[in-house]
Amino acid sequence: MKKRILIGTLIAVLLLVLAGCGEKDVHGAPEDGETDPTASGDREDPGKEDAGQEEAGTYKLPAGAASEYELYKTVLAYLNNGFRSEDLKTVCDPVLTTVFYSKWEEDEEEIFTLGMKYDEACDLIARLRGKASQMDAPYDEYGELEEDLIDFDAFVEEFPEGMRGQIERNRRDFENFIVDIFNMVFDFFHDGENPFYTDQTSWEVKPEGEYEVKEYHSNDWCDDLYENFPKVYELALGTYISYEATEEWFYYTVIDGQYYFLSFARAVSGIGG
Repeated sequence: MKKRILIGTLIAVLLLVLAGCGEKDVHGAPEDGETDPTASGDREDPGKEDAGQEEAGTYKLPAGAASEYELYKTVLAYLNNGFRSEDLKTVCDPVLTTVFYSKWEEDEEEIFTLGMKYDEACDLIARLRGKASQMDAPYDEYGELEEDLIDFDAFVEEFPEGMRGQIERNRRDFENFIVDIFNMVFDFFHDGENPFYTDQTSWEVKPEGEYEVKEYHSNDWCDDLYENFPKVYELALGTYISYEATEEWFYYTVIDGQYYFLSFARAVSGIGG
Protein backbone atom coordinates (compact mmCIF):
# COMPACT_ATOMS: atom_id res chain seq x y z
CA MET A 1 0.00 0.00 0.00
CA LYS A 2 1.11 3.55 -0.62
CA LYS A 3 -0.28 4.71 2.72
CA ARG A 4 0.47 3.65 6.24
CA ILE A 5 -2.66 3.31 8.35
CA LEU A 6 -3.21 2.99 12.05
CA ILE A 7 0.25 4.02 13.13
CA GLY A 8 0.83 6.07 16.26
CA THR A 9 -2.08 7.62 18.12
CA LEU A 10 -5.78 6.80 17.80
CA ILE A 11 -6.48 9.65 15.41
CA ALA A 12 -3.10 10.47 13.91
CA VAL A 13 -3.19 7.17 12.12
CA LEU A 14 -6.74 7.66 10.89
CA LEU A 15 -6.23 11.26 9.84
CA LEU A 16 -6.09 12.25 6.21
CA VAL A 17 -3.62 15.09 6.28
CA LEU A 18 -3.24 17.78 3.63
CA ALA A 19 0.13 19.42 3.16
CA GLY A 20 -0.91 21.63 0.23
CA CYS A 21 -3.21 24.53 -0.52
CA GLY A 22 -6.75 23.45 0.13
CA GLU A 23 -6.73 20.09 -1.69
CA LYS A 24 -7.76 17.04 0.33
CA ASP A 25 -4.99 14.47 0.68
CA VAL A 26 -6.58 11.14 1.45
CA HIS A 27 -3.33 9.29 2.04
CA GLY A 28 -1.50 11.64 4.42
CA ALA A 29 -0.28 10.68 7.89
CA PRO A 30 2.43 11.73 10.35
CA GLU A 31 5.85 11.24 8.82
CA ASP A 32 7.76 8.09 9.69
CA GLY A 33 10.43 10.10 11.47
CA GLU A 34 8.07 11.58 14.04
CA THR A 35 8.37 10.29 17.58
CA ASP A 36 5.52 8.15 18.86
CA PRO A 37 4.89 8.85 22.57
CA THR A 38 3.91 5.19 23.00
CA ALA A 39 7.05 3.89 21.31
CA SER A 40 8.81 2.87 24.50
CA GLY A 41 7.72 1.31 27.74
CA ASP A 42 4.91 -1.17 28.34
CA ARG A 43 2.39 -1.64 25.55
CA GLU A 44 -1.18 -2.64 26.14
CA ASP A 45 -2.51 -5.22 23.72
CA PRO A 46 -6.10 -4.48 22.66
CA GLY A 47 -5.77 -7.08 19.89
CA LYS A 48 -6.20 -9.86 22.45
CA GLU A 49 -9.83 -8.82 22.81
CA ASP A 50 -10.45 -10.23 19.32
CA ALA A 51 -9.38 -13.77 20.20
CA GLY A 52 -12.86 -15.00 21.08
CA GLN A 53 -14.31 -13.40 17.99
CA GLU A 54 -11.69 -15.12 15.85
CA GLU A 55 -12.69 -18.50 17.27
CA ALA A 56 -16.36 -17.75 16.69
CA GLY A 57 -15.61 -16.96 13.05
CA THR A 58 -17.67 -13.79 12.88
CA TYR A 59 -16.29 -10.44 13.92
CA LYS A 60 -18.71 -8.38 15.99
CA LEU A 61 -18.76 -4.61 15.71
CA PRO A 62 -19.36 -2.40 18.76
CA ALA A 63 -22.85 -1.07 19.42
CA GLY A 64 -22.57 1.99 17.19
CA ALA A 65 -24.85 5.03 17.42
CA ALA A 66 -28.59 4.80 16.87
CA SER A 67 -28.72 7.89 14.65
CA GLU A 68 -26.52 10.27 12.73
CA TYR A 69 -27.06 12.98 15.33
CA GLU A 70 -26.15 10.63 18.18
CA LEU A 71 -22.92 9.81 16.35
CA TYR A 72 -22.27 13.51 15.74
CA LYS A 73 -22.71 14.34 19.44
CA THR A 74 -20.49 11.41 20.45
CA VAL A 75 -17.70 12.57 18.16
CA LEU A 76 -18.06 16.18 19.37
CA ALA A 77 -17.89 14.97 22.98
CA TYR A 78 -14.60 13.27 22.13
CA LEU A 79 -13.26 16.50 20.66
CA ASN A 80 -14.49 18.72 23.48
CA ASN A 81 -13.47 16.48 26.38
CA GLY A 82 -9.74 16.16 25.81
CA PHE A 83 -9.57 13.53 23.05
CA ARG A 84 -10.14 10.46 25.20
CA SER A 85 -10.44 7.23 23.22
CA GLU A 86 -12.91 5.94 25.81
CA ASP A 87 -15.44 8.44 24.45
CA LEU A 88 -15.37 6.80 21.01
CA LYS A 89 -15.24 3.11 21.91
CA THR A 90 -18.92 2.38 21.18
CA VAL A 91 -18.86 3.99 17.72
CA CYS A 92 -15.27 3.50 16.50
CA ASP A 93 -13.82 0.11 15.58
CA PRO A 94 -10.17 -0.32 14.49
CA VAL A 95 -10.94 -3.41 12.43
CA LEU A 96 -13.73 -1.72 10.46
CA THR A 97 -11.54 1.32 9.86
CA THR A 98 -8.70 -0.90 8.66
CA VAL A 99 -11.05 -2.57 6.18
CA PHE A 100 -12.18 0.88 4.99
CA TYR A 101 -8.61 1.98 4.30
CA SER A 102 -7.58 -1.39 2.86
CA LYS A 103 -10.04 -0.80 0.02
CA TRP A 104 -9.05 2.83 -0.52
CA GLU A 105 -6.47 2.25 -3.26
CA GLU A 106 -6.06 3.21 -6.91
CA ASP A 107 -4.74 -0.22 -7.97
CA GLU A 108 -6.75 -3.32 -7.09
CA GLU A 109 -3.50 -5.32 -6.85
CA GLU A 110 -2.73 -3.33 -3.70
CA ILE A 111 -6.04 -4.25 -2.05
CA PHE A 112 -5.56 -7.31 0.14
CA THR A 113 -9.28 -7.47 0.96
CA LEU A 114 -10.15 -7.32 -2.76
CA GLY A 115 -13.58 -8.72 -3.55
CA MET A 116 -14.43 -9.32 0.11
CA LYS A 117 -17.56 -7.77 1.53
CA TYR A 118 -16.90 -5.64 4.60
CA ASP A 119 -17.95 -8.38 7.06
CA GLU A 120 -15.75 -11.04 5.46
CA ALA A 121 -12.90 -8.54 5.41
CA CYS A 122 -13.49 -7.74 9.09
CA ASP A 123 -13.13 -11.44 9.90
CA LEU A 124 -9.82 -11.52 8.04
CA ILE A 125 -8.45 -8.37 9.67
CA ALA A 126 -9.49 -9.62 13.11
CA ARG A 127 -7.57 -12.86 12.52
CA LEU A 128 -4.50 -10.96 11.35
CA ARG A 129 -4.78 -8.63 14.33
CA GLY A 130 -5.07 -11.59 16.69
CA LYS A 131 -2.06 -13.32 15.14
CA ALA A 132 0.05 -10.16 15.39
CA SER A 133 -0.92 -9.68 19.03
CA GLN A 134 0.22 -13.20 19.89
CA MET A 135 3.65 -12.76 18.32
CA ASP A 136 6.66 -11.50 20.22
CA ALA A 137 6.85 -8.30 18.18
CA PRO A 138 10.45 -7.36 17.31
CA TYR A 139 11.00 -3.85 18.66
CA ASP A 140 14.42 -2.27 18.91
CA GLU A 141 15.85 -0.32 21.85
CA TYR A 142 14.13 2.85 20.62
CA GLY A 143 10.70 1.25 20.46
CA GLU A 144 10.70 1.01 16.66
CA LEU A 145 9.24 -2.06 14.99
CA GLU A 146 12.01 -4.07 13.28
CA GLU A 147 10.14 -4.99 10.12
CA ASP A 148 12.89 -7.26 8.78
CA LEU A 149 12.35 -9.64 11.72
CA ILE A 150 8.60 -10.13 11.20
CA ASP A 151 7.52 -13.57 9.98
CA PHE A 152 5.32 -12.35 7.13
CA ASP A 153 4.76 -15.86 5.78
CA ALA A 154 2.84 -16.74 8.94
CA PHE A 155 0.10 -14.34 7.86
CA VAL A 156 -0.30 -15.62 4.30
CA GLU A 157 -2.18 -18.73 5.43
CA GLU A 158 -5.02 -16.54 6.72
CA PHE A 159 -5.81 -15.41 3.17
CA PRO A 160 -7.94 -17.32 0.64
CA GLU A 161 -5.97 -19.47 -1.79
CA GLY A 162 -7.09 -17.27 -4.68
CA MET A 163 -5.34 -14.22 -3.22
CA ARG A 164 -1.93 -15.75 -2.61
CA GLY A 165 -0.71 -15.10 -6.13
CA GLN A 166 -1.57 -11.43 -5.69
CA ILE A 167 0.36 -11.42 -2.42
CA GLU A 168 3.48 -12.81 -4.09
CA ARG A 169 3.23 -10.38 -7.02
CA ASN A 170 2.99 -7.46 -4.61
CA ARG A 171 5.12 -8.76 -1.78
CA ARG A 172 6.37 -5.38 -0.56
CA ASP A 173 2.87 -3.91 -0.48
CA PHE A 174 1.70 -6.98 1.40
CA GLU A 175 4.46 -6.63 3.96
CA ASN A 176 3.56 -2.96 4.46
CA PHE A 177 -0.04 -4.05 5.00
CA ILE A 178 1.03 -6.51 7.72
CA VAL A 179 3.23 -3.88 9.36
CA ASP A 180 0.13 -1.69 9.55
CA ILE A 181 -1.67 -4.53 11.32
CA PHE A 182 1.12 -4.72 13.91
CA ASN A 183 0.99 -0.99 14.50
CA MET A 184 -2.79 -1.09 14.79
CA VAL A 185 -2.61 -3.75 17.50
CA PHE A 186 -0.21 -1.90 19.74
CA ASP A 187 -0.79 1.79 19.05
CA PHE A 188 -4.43 2.31 18.12
CA PHE A 189 -5.51 3.62 21.51
CA HIS A 190 -3.68 6.71 22.69
CA ASP A 191 -5.31 9.71 24.33
CA GLY A 192 -4.80 13.44 24.28
CA GLU A 193 -3.96 14.10 20.62
CA ASN A 194 -5.88 16.75 18.69
CA PRO A 195 -6.82 14.96 15.44
CA PHE A 196 -6.52 18.17 13.43
CA TYR A 197 -3.03 19.17 14.68
CA THR A 198 -4.20 22.61 15.76
CA ASP A 199 -4.45 24.32 19.15
CA GLN A 200 -8.24 24.18 19.01
CA THR A 201 -9.90 22.84 22.17
CA SER A 202 -13.59 23.62 21.61
CA TRP A 203 -16.06 22.72 18.85
CA GLU A 204 -19.60 24.03 18.50
CA VAL A 205 -22.28 21.35 18.86
CA LYS A 206 -24.85 22.38 16.27
CA PRO A 207 -28.55 21.47 16.33
CA GLU A 208 -29.57 18.40 14.36
CA GLY A 209 -29.50 18.98 10.62
CA GLU A 210 -27.52 22.23 10.79
CA TYR A 211 -24.27 20.72 9.58
CA GLU A 212 -23.32 19.57 6.09
CA VAL A 213 -23.33 15.86 5.23
CA LYS A 214 -22.65 14.31 1.83
CA GLU A 215 -21.98 10.85 0.46
CA TYR A 216 -18.33 10.27 -0.33
CA HIS A 217 -17.33 9.17 -3.81
CA SER A 218 -14.29 9.76 -5.99
CA ASN A 219 -13.34 8.24 -9.32
CA ASP A 220 -9.71 8.17 -8.17
CA TRP A 221 -10.11 4.91 -6.28
CA CYS A 222 -10.73 1.31 -7.22
CA ASP A 223 -14.42 0.34 -7.34
CA ASP A 224 -13.86 -2.23 -4.59
CA LEU A 225 -14.33 0.56 -2.05
CA TYR A 226 -17.82 1.29 -3.39
CA GLU A 227 -18.85 -2.26 -4.23
CA ASN A 228 -17.74 -4.09 -1.09
CA PHE A 229 -17.88 -1.50 1.69
CA PRO A 230 -21.01 0.26 2.98
CA LYS A 231 -21.63 3.81 1.77
CA VAL A 232 -19.29 6.34 3.34
CA TYR A 233 -20.40 9.85 4.31
CA GLU A 234 -18.53 13.05 5.14
CA LEU A 235 -19.81 15.23 7.99
CA ALA A 236 -18.33 18.73 8.00
CA LEU A 237 -17.09 20.25 11.27
CA GLY A 238 -16.25 23.68 9.88
CA THR A 239 -12.96 25.51 9.43
CA TYR A 240 -10.57 26.51 12.18
CA ILE A 241 -8.60 29.71 11.50
CA SER A 242 -5.15 30.23 12.98
CA TYR A 243 -2.04 31.03 10.91
CA GLU A 244 -3.68 28.72 8.39
CA ALA A 245 -7.20 27.57 7.64
CA THR A 246 -7.95 23.98 8.65
CA GLU A 247 -11.10 22.49 7.15
CA GLU A 248 -12.33 19.68 9.41
CA TRP A 249 -14.65 16.74 8.87
CA PHE A 250 -15.08 13.07 9.68
CA TYR A 251 -16.09 9.97 7.74
CA TYR A 252 -18.78 7.59 8.91
CA THR A 253 -20.82 4.67 7.64
CA VAL A 254 -24.09 2.91 8.48
CA ILE A 255 -24.36 -0.84 9.06
CA ASP A 256 -27.60 -2.57 10.02
CA GLY A 257 -29.10 0.77 11.03
CA GLN A 258 -26.20 1.67 13.35
CA TYR A 259 -23.80 4.56 12.71
CA TYR A 260 -20.02 4.10 12.91
CA PHE A 261 -17.22 6.65 12.96
CA LEU A 262 -14.39 5.80 10.54
CA SER A 263 -11.84 8.61 10.51
CA PHE A 264 -11.18 12.27 11.06
CA ALA A 265 -9.84 14.25 8.11
CA ARG A 266 -8.59 17.75 7.42
CA ALA A 267 -7.53 20.02 4.59
CA VAL A 268 -5.11 22.89 5.23
CA SER A 269 -4.55 26.08 3.30
CA GLY A 270 -2.42 29.13 4.00
CA ILE A 271 -3.84 32.55 4.77
CA GLY A 272 -2.60 35.78 3.29
CA GLY A 273 0.93 36.22 2.03
